[in-house]
Amino acid sequence: MNLRRLCTTLLLALVPLGFLAVMVVAPLFALAAYDSGGMVREILQDGYMRHRIGWTVFQAAVTCMLTVLAGVPTGWVLARLDFFGRGWILRLLMLPFVMPTLVAGMGVLALFGAHGALWAGWQDTPYLLLYGNVFFNLPVLVRSAYQGFMQVPEARLQTARTLGAGAWRRFTDVEWPVLRPWLAGGACLVFLYCFSGFGLALLLGGNRYATVEVEVYQLIAYELDMAQASVLVWLVLAVTAAAGLLYARLSRNTAAGKTVRVPTPRRPQSAGERLLLAAALLVLLFCCVLPLGAVGAKALAAGDSWRVLAEADTLAALWNTLRFSAMAVLLAAVVAWLLGRVMLVPARRLATATRALAAGQYDIRVPVSSQDELGQLARVFNKLAGTLQSNENMRRAFMADVSHELRTPLAIMRGELEAVEDGLQPLDQRVVQSLQSEVGILSKLVDDIHMLSMTEVAPLAYHWEQVDVVELLDTTLSSWQERLAVRGLSLKRVGVIDKMLVSGDPNRLRQVFQNLLENAVRYVDQGGTVQVGCQAGSPGVIIDFDDSGPGMSPEDYPRLFDRFYRREASRNRATGGSGLGLAICRGIVEAHGGRIMAQASPLGGLRVRIELPPEHSSEGNG
Repeated sequence: MNLRRLCTTLLLALVPLGFLAVMVVAPLFALAAYDSGGMVREILQDGYMRHRIGWTVFQAAVTCMLTVLAGVPTGWVLARLDFFGRGWILRLLMLPFVMPTLVAGMGVLALFGAHGALWAGWQDTPYLLLYGNVFFNLPVLVRSAYQGFMQVPEARLQTARTLGAGAWRRFTDVEWPVLRPWLAGGACLVFLYCFSGFGLALLLGGNRYATVEVEVYQLIAYELDMAQASVLVWLVLAVTAAAGLLYARLSRNTAAGKTVRVPTPRRPQSAGERLLLAAALLVLLFCCVLPLGAVGAKALAAGDSWRVLAEADTLAALWNTLRFSAMAVLLAAVVAWLLGRVMLVPARRLATATRALAAGQYDIRVPVSSQDELGQLARVFNKLAGTLQSNENMRRAFMADVSHELRTPLAIMRGELEAVEDGLQPLDQRVVQSLQSEVGILSKLVDDIHMLSMTEVAPLAYHWEQVDVVELLDTTLSSWQERLAVRGLSLKRVGVIDKMLVSGDPNRLRQVFQNLLENAVRYVDQGGTVQVGCQAGSPGVIIDFDDSGPGMSPEDYPRLFDRFYRREASRNRATGGSGLGLAICRGIVEAHGGRIMAQASPLGGLRVRIELPPEHSSEGNG
């Protein structure tokens, strides 16, 4: 079945690959044959050609700069402010993508040409082409900026606003990191369009400010110089390929990994917002609306010129346009269908696996057969399935452990009560104490399970503040000194440092220290030693809890923080605790951005080391 599928895929791939070879690869190699080998050097040494190449790069770069400067505030206005006509503006921003370049060029000439309605005399100047480039490419940048601003979570902006950050600080610290890849991708597209543009450069650039694309056209149409034209074609392809690859790389960073809640557009509230709105509308009016209005005005003033639509030449040109467009659409549809068939094979495989995963089949996996986006998606899917399978196994094991732990005290209580009910034993002080002991065990177990669940939703359930971990540790040790002494354990404090600040929840950190001390009380032999050290780490602080034993085998160290794991099975009832204390410690420490580990102690027993960073940022911090 796999061999049949492979053969089918290869056969389907041959047609589009053959089409690309005939329509793209073969013409490029044919153009390369015109170059004798020294033409590249000749063109680069020609001052005229260097001027054409330099101007092409310059006008594309300047257009990128102008569209970024105008597009970012305009995109912010469209994303953040609500005003009359906002929806129409978002729709009309798509118009330059479908408008013929020559039609728009006529509008630009009507505004700034020899008889321009706004400013006559821009012909044979670089400003005419730059304005036309801005007209066509500003919507690209505005759409990119708008999409970037729409990926900024509302919670981050609200947090920054609550902390007193102004509009500019919110932009630089919260919005700009999210906006940057979207803006870079849009700038790449603008550069690509301007560098490889032909229609606007031909109409608005003239002979003096023609681009490389226009020069290629003139070399082929008027001078029949295929050698120089082929070199320039390969130059354009190299630059556009580099820009396209850069755009594809940047586009990966713009893919939203999760759905975010974005701020709802609101009415302008301050004078600055109203001024920014007015400026954005003026930019859109001057750069996008005026050329369209000029085209409409010229059409209305055409008069008898409309009769040209009924001439035979016009009708023939219209028929040729429709005929060739239909043929191109049909051919593109066939090729797209074949390519789609090839690409749909892994997509359908992913869809089938997704349905199986949703139905609870967590052992499902999909083969990774490529390095493209579908291959990356397959790897992410397999990782997700593995995580869900692991979580499901942990859930089942946890429920089994919880059931076992609850069953034992309940069975003891039930036996005691049945014995009293049947008259086998009186309801005396011993029975009451036995029942109270089992109730205490149940209460401790329920409390530990609740606390363990709280560690798993951290840091949202935590109350973050700046904590002096040295002072907190000393206070906890002082409160436990008497209990350790009753147990016959001596407490030593080593590695004293004056102060160490961390970002955390003091109550949760205190619970970590208490759980470790309680663990020592339960397991360290009478007359033993508990030693607590605190020292500066790299970075942060290191806290060591050492005891004199008894020790444990090295293979037990990694399991020490597992749920319901106990160091000594014989002490799993009265003295062994619930088996959740160290698991809770791990959850709390990891929620603080630190780590906890177990190793052999120099005192002969167990060492539990805690490493906490000096600072910890969290969404719950606020």
